[in-house]
Amino acid sequence: MKVLWFCLLLLGSSYALAVDTCDYADEKEESNTGVFSIDNYFDTSRPLNEFETWKVKLDQYLTLHSDVNINVIGLAGLSEPYLERIDEKTGKPLLSQKEKLSIINRLLESDDGSYMSLIVAQNVCDDKNLAFKCPSKRIQEKILELAPDNLVVYLHDLERAFNDEDLEMVGAILERMSQTRYAQVLMRYEESFKSILSSYMSENPMPANPDDDWINEYEDELNGIDLYAFKYQSLLVNYAMLSTLYMPAFRPVMIACEQYQNDEKSCIKIAKILVDRSDSNLLISLGYGLMEKVYGNNNNEKELALVNAEKQVFDEYWKCLSNAHGVNDGLDLYIDSNIQDLFINGTHEGKYLEQIALYLYDKHKRLGTEDLIDPESCGLRYVDL
Repeated sequence: MKVLWFCLLLLGSSYALAVDTCDYADEKEESNTGVFSIDNYFDTSRPLNEFETWKVKLDQYLTLHSDVNINVIGLAGLSEPYLERIDEKTGKPLLSQKEKLSIINRLLESDDGSYMSLIVAQNVCDDKNLAFKCPSKRIQEKILELAPDNLVVYLHDLERAFNDEDLEMVGAILERMSQTRYAQVLMRYEESFKSILSSYMSENPMPANPDDDWINEYEDELNGIDLYAFKYQSLLVNYAMLSTLYMPAFRPVMIACEQYQNDEKSCIKIAKILVDRSDSNLLISLGYGLMEKVYGNNNNEKELALVNAEKQVFDEYWKCLSNAHGVNDGLDLYIDSNIQDLFINGTHEGKYLEQIALYLYDKHKRLGTEDLIDPESCGLRYVDL
């Protein structure tokens, strides 16, 4: 859908704004054939359309691959919105609990299990039907082994301690988080996935997706485009966007730091890690918000004023960069391989968004587009020119 690009940009600045805006846009978005509905998308009683059936078969195929990390990609695809669906032919779930647990256990037994695969498994285990059957403790232990210096890997345990009202454990976890070196949430799928997807599509042609009928409006722009490459890149982009959904809950940090005054120093250190050493604009915004809470609660007007001034500079930078992306009509992400590569392979949100903004500026400048915003005027933070 053409709203995805805008939603992606919004996610970098305000999670709540992104969700509210994109939910509304998705529910109301008009196409040549009607209106796309979020409620309809998650309605498990309706029949799957031809594209959705093809996508389910692809994900089921991935769960049978010899590489357990590829299995997990299929597992992720067969979670929401297909979690409760029944196969119309067999009368069985698209992926049974037994099959899900088998993949998760193979992942834990493998020496090649990736950080992202473990994060996906952890999220799958949050499903109420699996929560008491999943080896959640082992998953968390392996995540901590792979990324002990990543602040966000401690959020899962913090949320549990917070819900258990274990104040001593909350304090201990906040202290450990304050000692980490970075905060990373951006994840990308295995490089081998691209060739596996390409091979599958060559043998199993992708049918048209009715939710993408808006693309018909761009018939002239699509003239001469390799349709197979277009569909392949579109699917890669959608899988890459799926990988951004595994954002841990930061609410316990915000509440804990607001309620437990003894942890002020740890909370400020956590906030500065989010601002200075994270890979996401959303985490930067959360870091500023956390500092505002702590300094505000302690009536530290001097530090609060400094944080507010710094946050305003960041907000103005982000607003400028978002406006610079405004020349993108939603189709560039799907048909421009340069933009796709920057997005699909990007490992730092701020950097790849700056790179895309610079590329769009040069591209549309050559096309003679008027009223362009030069991203350099925003004060680039991650790209050295």
